Amino acid sequence: LSQSYGSGNSKLYVFPTSALNALDEKNAELVVDMPPYLEQITAYKGQLLCVFESASSIYARPDITVMDRILSMNINALFGS
Repeated sequence: LSQSYGSGNSKLYVFPTSALNALDEKNAELVVDMPPYLEQITAYKGQLLCVFESASSIYARPDITVMDRILSMNINALFGS
């Protein structure tokens, strides 16, 4: 699950299946700080693909991290396995 805070850092939350009815930060197994404007995440072939709005001319500013590419993270590495 991801949560964007506009120009502030976004967060990526990983929850156990037992927390499906209680998706708040205190129940997360892992919380990862991400660059601002995280818009969409999807899992594909063992990778977590992250798309950001920060490269849009509406949001891109010199004082934030601008992600103008899809960020691909290895899911096993994310969990340390």
